[in-house]
Amino acid sequence: MRFFNKDNELKVYAVTGTQTVLLAMDLPKTKSVGKKFMGFKISRQIGNYTTVLNGTKRFASDDPNHPIQPLSPLQTFLWKDYTVDPNRTYKYKFEAMFGSWDNMSPKYEAELTVKTEPLVSGEHSVFFNFGVTGSQAYAKKFEKKKVESLPKADKEKAFDILGRELFKDGLLKFVKQAKNSRFKLLSAFYELEYQPFLNALKDAQNKGAEIQLVYSARPTQKAINEAEIKKAGLEDVSIGRSYQVAQPHNKFMLLLEDGKPTQVWTGSTNITIRAIFGHSNTGHWIKNEAIAKKYHDYWKLLSTNPKKSDLNTLTEKLQNDINGSRLYKGTKVIFSPRKTDDMLAEYVKIMDKAKDAVCIIYPFNIEKIFKDFYSDKRDFIRFIITDKGGDKNNIITDDRNVVKTQGAILDTAVENWVKEMTAKATTGAGTLYVHNKFFLVDPLGDSPVVVSGSANFSDESLTKNDENMLIVKGDKRTADIYFTEFSRMFDHFMPRYLKKLADQNLNNRYSYEGFSKPLDESGQWCDTYFEKDRLVYKRKQMFKKMKGAVKG
Repeated sequence: MRFFNKDNELKVYAVTGTQTVLLAMDLPKTKSVGKKFMGFKISRQIGNYTTVLNGTKRFASDDPNHPIQPLSPLQTFLWKDYTVDPNRTYKYKFEAMFGSWDNMSPKYEAELTVKTEPLVSGEHSVFFNFGVTGSQAYAKKFEKKKVESLPKADKEKAFDILGRELFKDGLLKFVKQAKNSRFKLLSAFYELEYQPFLNALKDAQNKGAEIQLVYSARPTQKAINEAEIKKAGLEDVSIGRSYQVAQPHNKFMLLLEDGKPTQVWTGSTNITIRAIFGHSNTGHWIKNEAIAKKYHDYWKLLSTNPKKSDLNTLTEKLQNDINGSRLYKGTKVIFSPRKTDDMLAEYVKIMDKAKDAVCIIYPFNIEKIFKDFYSDKRDFIRFIITDKGGDKNNIITDDRNVVKTQGAILDTAVENWVKEMTAKATTGAGTLYVHNKFFLVDPLGDSPVVVSGSANFSDESLTKNDENMLIVKGDKRTADIYFTEFSRMFDHFMPRYLKKLADQNLNNRYSYEGFSKPLDESGQWCDTYFEKDRLVYKRKQMFKKMKGAVKG
């Protein structure tokens, strides 16, 4: 949901997801630049309980062992709150602090009441884990230990930190809807290894629901998938998928009630400990009978382990390639394999219709068609997150509106940040940081676009793999959840990525210095927020121009 309060000199804005709130503040240049502006104090109230969202930095003049300034003001016009719960009302108080580092007081104030999105509501519900971005909290409790090495009680606590709502509130609750013989649960998964999930399917079967699984029987997945399926006692209802396909890469479930397809679970999450609790992933729950029917038709053919030509014919019959230049509101689904990779060009056309921003995650490689898109200048911001670096993810452009970060951690003490670890250290994952597969176009606009699913935005994913991708236009709730989580990941990785570049003496148009140095005591920190070519200015403008916001 989107909120604003523009009643005072200090104007404030918010976008809420389910467990993340993005905050933006706007104070006129004449009231802030050159006025000894020390930053913002933000307090959050729920009921009778108030919390100050303190920063972690300190003033260099203060004694770190015996500080006299208890407040770490936020020297930014953009902040985020990651400690909220779904479907709750919060009241934020913003105070612009002026003076000196050791003697400051509020000069301008504003309040904003917001409500977070419920986990499950309407046509689309979206779930994220924390994964590696929750590793600070994990490291505080469990140091650098793998999840599997923890005692049982500690393991549950660790899973609650790393898994967030993805497993218990997402995957498991979807399965638990199949509670008697009126229900059928059909699924297709690339990796199917996590026994608690398979046990939930077995429980549904024991209650009378019909369960059927399509799983990858390709050499790299076959043995472990079949061993775990057998352990759960589901081998009689499981179908191996291996014929004429490079990767049976789907990750979806389909719920039928009284024989009618009604709901779908899809996204980027494999059923493994590393996918649910290690690298970052997404789950997307859809209640749309027309979409569910398409998934049912697709699943029925998958269950025959078909040859590629038969599957190509069906996938393009279910949904032709979409014209990215003329995308209409509503929900569509693209299935793979397809005869060509032409949908990549249509994805670029969808992106090129942006007015304000495109946000995308590439877990593996960036294809040439996207690199060409980034090499040309555009008037809108293009935010990119990649899992790793290297030539396959390198972008050559002089467009300052292209902003890329990649997965990274802090493995030395910097600014007293807590030690962290990669997903490989916690769960043994090969993908270290991000495995999400989605992009957003004008997420704060009036008709935002979300494209999300199992595919990696590659030619192979379109022509050689079993895949499914949702295309959702005009659903602000869906876009808000995706955008708050994308922003959380982007802002988590950016300083860590810049630190890595700085350690390697590699150049970047953005500097780590701004993240590492102490709080500014001169009040000059705010100057760049009024320079129109700066990223921070453009990000602030996104909130000021967002559509569909209500007074909070």
